[in-house]
Amino acid sequence: MWETIIVVFVLGAVLLLSVRSIYKTLTGKNDGARCGGNCAACSSCPTSKNSTREK
Repeated sequence: MWETIIVVFVLGAVLLLSVRSIYKTLTGKNDGARCGGNCAACSSCPTSKNSTREK
């Protein structure tokens, strides 16, 4: 009984997170963070060393 409840809960959480991810991807509401911070290889981060905003 408890095993079934735990499995249903875990599968529900996976389904919810999957649907949320697909929704954010399709609607363009993804935050788009591709890097963790001040990295030299990433030009899309506002804090990167290669950012055009600092020039």
